[in-house]
Amino acid sequence: MKYVIFLSVIAALGGFLFGYDTAVISGTTEDVKAFYNLSDIQQGWYVGCAILGCIIGGVGIGIASIIAPLYISEISIPQYRGRMVSCYQLAITIGKNAFR
Repeated sequence: MKYVIFLSVIAALGGFLFGYDTAVISGTTEDVKAFYNLSDIQQGWYVGCAILGCIIGGVGIGIASIIAPLYISEISIPQYRGRMVSCYQLAITIGKNAFR
């Protein structure tokens, strides 16, 4: 059981990184707008270009957000499966809020 918990914690790190990425990306728009004195149209262009550039990283994050909880559920004992997978969701929440 300790080994399964260890593997689940390692897999849940993907959730932590997912949450961290979400918090970092959403927190940059106002700072960039102020630093470069961007108009609303320019800010929209900045956000749009950033999103286009992140398509490949976005696909990777999307795959990780599916595979990590699936992996945790597959290695877990049935009676602990829900608790172990919820660690992934907890890691996303911690990642979003830890670095604000």
